[in-house]
Amino acid sequence: MKVKWKSLHGCLWLVIQIAFSQELTCTSTDSCSCTLSDGHGKIDLKKLNETVSNRVKLPVFWFSPCHSISVVNSSGNCSNVNLCMQDKNEHYRCLGASKPEFHVEERNGVRSLFLKYVTNNGAHTFSRVYLQCSPDVPDAILTGNMVNTSFYNLTLHSQHCCPLKAQDTLSTGSILLIVFFTTVTSYFVVGVLYNKTVYAASGTALIPHYQFWSDLPGLIKDGYLFFISPCLGDSVEYKYYQRL
Repeated sequence: MKVKWKSLHGCLWLVIQIAFSQELTCTSTDSCSCTLSDGHGKIDLKKLNETVSNRVKLPVFWFSPCHSISVVNSSGNCSNVNLCMQDKNEHYRCLGASKPEFHVEERNGVRSLFLKYVTNNGAHTFSRVYLQCSPDVPDAILTGNMVNTSFYNLTLHSQHCCPLKAQDTLSTGSILLIVFFTTVTSYFVVGVLYNKTVYAASGTALIPHYQFWSDLPGLIKDGYLFFISPCLGDSVEYKYYQRL
């Protein structure tokens, strides 16, 4: 059988791309937690003990994802914000005072989750706080830098940035599998007992709807060949299938 392999390869590649190109998202449940769309769990920053800060050198950042904070001293202040910065001139700037958005960024095959803040304090300011899963960091470490006067990048290293799986609960997929196999098993057991008791059947006749199950592999094959027929060109075995 002569098959147009280039066409077949193209169709198979398209199917693979569609299957694996689903975009990862993290749906916000509140201002400091979200649920990952791939089923890996939930990111919850509520367990952060207090405001996280890098008090080593200027610029200094203060970050509190779940509660508003105020930073005040003789050189200025940030009032009722989630993200504040003291620059090298010891001036204070509000970098986050609104509800943040959770985003997923992919670079070189590596996915990163970050909180995005947009603040209008005379000029638009964009801030990103990347959430770095660090199981060995008991609470949190904050690092950051100023890309320019309107764009800031920070990274929060913490065990609380790691996805939390629900404990002692079954996933939707597990529940569906249990229901499926329980239904199938009950169908065959009850069917066999019914055919044996009512019709005194034996052998293959014990199987409920035996004719359907014996025809099923052939029906699946026909459906599969019909589906991929555009990829197989005019080869003799498949040319009688109507093109999709």
